[in-house]
Amino acid sequence: MQCILDDLAYLLGLTCGRGKLDYSKKHLTIHFLYKSIKATGVTKTFDQEDKLIIGLDPIVNKLIEFTGIPVKKLAFKNQIDILVPFGGNTHTWQNITHFFNYASDYTKFRIPSLFFQAPGSAKLNFLKGFADVAGFIRKSNYDQSGRHRVYLEIMNSNWVLPIQICSLLQDPTLNIPVQNILWGHPNTRGKGNWAKEHQVRIYAEYFEPVGFNILYKQEILEELAAINTARGNKVPKPCDPVNKSVTKRKTIHPDEHSPKICSSIRGKHFDTYWQICCALGCKQ
Repeated sequence: MQCILDDLAYLLGLTCGRGKLDYSKKHLTIHFLYKSIKATGVTKTFDQEDKLIIGLDPIVNKLIEFTGIPVKKLAFKNQIDILVPFGGNTHTWQNITHFFNYASDYTKFRIPSLFFQAPGSAKLNFLKGFADVAGFIRKSNYDQSGRHRVYLEIMNSNWVLPIQICSLLQDPTLNIPVQNILWGHPNTRGKGNWAKEHQVRIYAEYFEPVGFNILYKQEILEELAAINTARGNKVPKPCDPVNKSVTKRKTIHPDEHSPKICSSIRGKHFDTYWQICCALGCKQ
């Protein structure tokens, strides 16, 4: 992991975010999903489909140059795919499949512990790839004070990756503060629609070292980061669950035993997000 290439790290980040590996064909498909027609900042508004189709061209060209494979871009409703048809047991295909321990898709992917020893540039490129495909920046992503945030969204069935992404951001080589994780858990989301994506939330100004390769996302990030900075907001305190205390107790939710919850914490009650992090093994 010490000599991992930045281009490979970026591709691994894309794959980790929304990638699927077809082992029979030796194909990699990366899904770029968009939830709404418009992507909005404060003064900027973009047509997501049009901008994403155009914005993926530099990424496609980057992957063609790195892999030497005719990468394809495929458009569907609310989704654009990048297909990397390796077709054979190439060195890059071997690197990707080994990295993800031969898992099949982003609902099961983990980050190997050795990657946390990789150079800072590799970690940044991994996170940029992850953010390009699984990161969302829009003016509605603000906290109670109105401070704008980036959301890195992870499928609800993957209860390991949120902590890994959070830890990678706060790694001493990067030192990017994370505000919190909104878990797709009945004690944190409540009501009947709790089984949504887990969201790792970062204030926009602190996400700028990672940024986006997709131009319209980067433009919105820069706008919202500038607004946050102009307000003179404080740096979030480092996550320190050992010295935190619960200030508000939550009522028991009937879905705490749901099979959608990771088996290691199924049936347990939590009053705050960081209790879930600790129960899932966070060492922060």
